[in-house]
Amino acid sequence: MEQEKQKRPARRRPAKSQAEIDEFWRQFNEGYANLKADPQAWAEYQAECKLWDNTVGDGLGPEV
Repeated sequence: MEQEKQKRPARRRPAKSQAEIDEFWRQFNEGYANLKADPQAWAEYQAECKLWDNTVGDGLGPEV
């Protein structure tokens, strides 16, 4: 029995260029810096992060 050749699925989008990747991270870092520069927004963000920290592990103990 001959093996059938497996075809690679066609890409749905072309790969991102390095310039696009760099621009993404530039915008990300700029947005994060703006968030940290606003004390009220930063406090709200930190409070939300603490809420999400409670979901990590889904009730599993530290031994896992």
